[in-house]
Amino acid sequence: MEYRTIDKMNQSLLKKILISPSAFLAQQQQQGDSNKSHFVLGSLVDDMLLNPKVLDDKYFRMKAINVSDKVKQITLYIHDVFNTYEDGKWNDSELDKVILKACLVYSHQPKWGDDAKIKNIRKAGEHYFIALNEAKGRRIVSDVDYNKATIAVAALKSDPITGVFLKETKDCTIIKHKVIQFELDEVKIKGELDEVYIDHVAKTITPIDYKTTGMPITLFNNEFWKYRYDFQAATYFYGIQLDSEIKEYLDKEYTLLDFKYIVVEMESNNSPLVHRVSDKVMNIGLHGGTRTNGWKLEGLHDALNRYKFHKESDKWDYPKEYYSQEYLDIEI
Repeated sequence: MEYRTIDKMNQSLLKKILISPSAFLAQQQQQGDSNKSHFVLGSLVDDMLLNPKVLDDKYFRMKAINVSDKVKQITLYIHDVFNTYEDGKWNDSELDKVILKACLVYSHQPKWGDDAKIKNIRKAGEHYFIALNEAKGRRIVSDVDYNKATIAVAALKSDPITGVFLKETKDCTIIKHKVIQFELDEVKIKGELDEVYIDHVAKTITPIDYKTTGMPITLFNNEFWKYRYDFQAATYFYGIQLDSEIKEYLDKEYTLLDFKYIVVEMESNNSPLVHRVSDKVMNIGLHGGTRTNGWKLEGLHDALNRYKFHKESDKWDYPKEYYSQEYLDIEI
C-alpha cells in the first residue's frame, strides 16, 4: 500500500500539535514545510540512496531557483488555486485576489500595502510558477542542489562505516522504506523508516534514518533537538517492535539495537557520521522529560493526549490547558 494513502496519524503531524493546534491543522491541510529547499534536498538524497528509480518521475531539475522558501510556498499556493479554475475564468483580477490571500496565509510582509505585495509576488514568483507548470506535479530542484545530493550520496556509499549499511550481502538484509502501522493510546499511527539493517551473523536489527544538514556536522545535536528527532526515533522504535516482519526476527533471538541517525553535510566534503539515540533520549521522545539544559519537553504520549482532546472536543483555537483553567499564570 502507498504510504501516503494510509489514513493514520504520523509523527510529523503529531509533533505539530505540541507547538499549537493551529500548527497541526496547517500541516494537516498541507500548508507545511515539505517544499522548503532543505526538505526537498533531504528527500532527494533519500531517494538517490534508497529508491533511485523514482528520480525522473518525482523531481524536476531547473538551472537555478532564485526565490525564497516563502515565495515558493506562496507561488505553489497560487498554482494549486489556478489549477481549480475552468478555462477562461482566470484573469489578472483573480490572480491579484489569490496573491493577497496567499500572502495572508503565509504571513508575507504583513506591513506592506496590497499593491506592493502583488507587485512583489508577481515579479519574484513568475519563473517559479512557469517551472511548476513544466514540472507537472514533480518536486522542483535546482541543478546546484542536485549536484550537492549526488556528492552526499557518494560520500555515504564510500565511507567505510556508513557504506556498510548500504551494501546488501548474503549475511545481511536491508529493508528500505520500511512502513510500520500500530496503535498507541487508542490512536492509529503509521511511520516509514528509511532503512532497517538486519545482520544475520551478529543477529542484530538496526533501525536507521538518514539526515542531511547544511550546518557543520558537529552541530547536529542542536538540529536533533530543534526538529525533535527524539520524537521521531521514539515513534519508530516503539512501532517497529510491534511489526510482524520484525517480530519474526525478534522471536529468533535477534537483538534490536539503538536507533541510528546517519548524518551527511551538504556544504562540505566532511565524512558522514553515525549518531546513536540512547535510552535516556528515547525516553524523552516517548514520555517527555527534561534536558540537561533544563528545557522541559513533551513526548509522544503527551502529543497523543492533546490530539485526542482536540479531536473529541473539536476545540482547535488554543492548546488543551487553555480550556481547563479559568485563568493562566504569567510564568517567570
